[in-house]
Amino acid sequence: MNGQRIPVIPVRVFMHVLSMRSKLTDGQGPYPSGQQRQGEKEREVRAPALPLRRMWQALLAALLLALSGCASVSPAAPKVVFHSFSFNGKAYADGWADTVDLLEYSYGDQYRMVRDKVEPPRERLGPSSGVSGAMPVGDFLYVKWRIKATAEVVEDRVDLRPLLPRDMTKHGLIFVIDGRQLYVYLITPTPKHEDDPPILKTYRSLFNVTYEIYPTNTYAKH
Repeated sequence: MNGQRIPVIPVRVFMHVLSMRSKLTDGQGPYPSGQQRQGEKEREVRAPALPLRRMWQALLAALLLALSGCASVSPAAPKVVFHSFSFNGKAYADGWADTVDLLEYSYGDQYRMVRDKVEPPRERLGPSSGVSGAMPVGDFLYVKWRIKATAEVVEDRVDLRPLLPRDMTKHGLIFVIDGRQLYVYLITPTPKHEDDPPILKTYRSLFNVTYEIYPTNTYAKH
């Protein structure tokens, strides 16, 4: 819980305090009725009920505070819905693989199937990939690439949280690289005729209603 340690009350201590509270608030002493320590003069033992009641209330308050603290700092689990993530730089699709080499990408950090990076002996990643199914909705998209003409390495990280719809079910996310600029598109499940606008940089906009969400956000969240 963010490095914070909350003191844990052992069960046997908790039960002992509960037992003592029951006895003392009923007017009993720490020993069963009729028993006294050896050599002690018999006398009536009256429980200081008010201080013990306050101690009991403080103990319960501390326990409830610890439990509420745990609940408040626990990170929310990522939302898992059926949707897709893809890119396709091949010539018949979005065509950017002719001018750039893809070096790394990551759609969130919760699912290994939607992230990859170049490691020796590879010099570049493949120009296309697609994953569709029940998976966590990514909080960000990170892409790193190299421009072939200049060998310049460019990277970009997009915060997707304010850009994606509240429900990503049956939607898709695709990116396109154009020189030094990264474009990110939201693909809706609504089909369209290939001649109907908008026609965007991704071939997927020919078949489904698609919105650019980065660098310009054209999708109205609803």
